[in-house]
Amino acid sequence: MIGIGKTQLVFLHDASVASGQTIDEAEFADNQTVAFVEKEVVTVLLCDIHGFTRLAEQLGDQQISKLLQIWSEEVTKLVRKYGGIVDKFIGDAVMAMWIGGKDQRSAILSAMQAAMAIKDATRVLGLNWPGNALTLEIGSALNTGEAVLGNMGGRGHRDYTVVGDMVNVAFRLEGMTSHENGIDLIVGHDTAAYLDDIDACFTSRTYTLKGKETPIEAFVCSFTQLGRYLERYVGAA
Repeated sequence: MIGIGKTQLVFLHDASVASGQTIDEAEFADNQTVAFVEKEVVTVLLCDIHGFTRLAEQLGDQQISKLLQIWSEEVTKLVRKYGGIVDKFIGDAVMAMWIGGKDQRSAILSAMQAAMAIKDATRVLGLNWPGNALTLEIGSALNTGEAVLGNMGGRGHRDYTVVGDMVNVAFRLEGMTSHENGIDLIVGHDTAAYLDDIDACFTSRTYTLKGKETPIEAFVCSFTQLGRYLERYVGAA
């Protein structure tokens, strides 16, 4: 491991290569990973399509696959439009991140704008999809905190991704949106701390999350309320 400022270069070698054994360059490329690891304060956005099981049953495998492909392409464009990076797609869910640096507030507001745009695009896609009788809605969550960013992987497959407890919390919070009517976005406490007048459009809630010993505070709102908040504050970002 080599440290360069906040960045660490971690060389991971496959233990299956015996000591003293020689390998050619191709084998070396397959068996070794260089992980560029850096700690940053990031904001993570999670969105997933609600009622996806019913949708898949209605459309069938071929149509649902096409829908997800188009949805993923559109979501990627929207995340990039608002300055984010798509980390990964997991079925009907997307995880994206914003690295805010010294201006976390602007990064969070951009992530909120992306969530609104993804909501609109998802609904339009559902309305225009042949044979679909369901209104497509999403649930979303934002969480901010220190995480590890890195080019991680092995065996010739490496992904730039973010890992850390704050990511796990974001996943747990997003899952809560499917349990309560009228809640479209849940914002973690650390995210809310960067925002002005959070109580104007958000309601404080306490959640007990799986894997957490103590309850955590979060803030919830509908997309209608989020729209009002963005109208009030995004111009000052």
